[in-house]
Amino acid sequence: MGAWGKTTLGRVLEEVSQRYPENAALIYKDQRISYEELLEKARALAKGLIALGVGRGGRGGDLRPGMAHHERLL
Repeated sequence: MGAWGKTTLGRVLEEVSQRYPENAALIYKDQRISYEELLEKARALAKGLIALGVGRGGRGGDLRPGMAHHERLL
């Protein structure tokens, strides 16, 4: 089953956000996103995907080249 068992990344993010809401979750160049902000952005992304019809277990991808765009995705 793996090290996480049945725990999801979403659940881990929620737990860490509750414990350390203001700590940096992501740092890219001069941008900093706290765990609380990351959780808000992840929830907004999830709502958008649900609105598009993507359900639990659905798959998606980001086909844009490079890695610098990921901070804008979140």
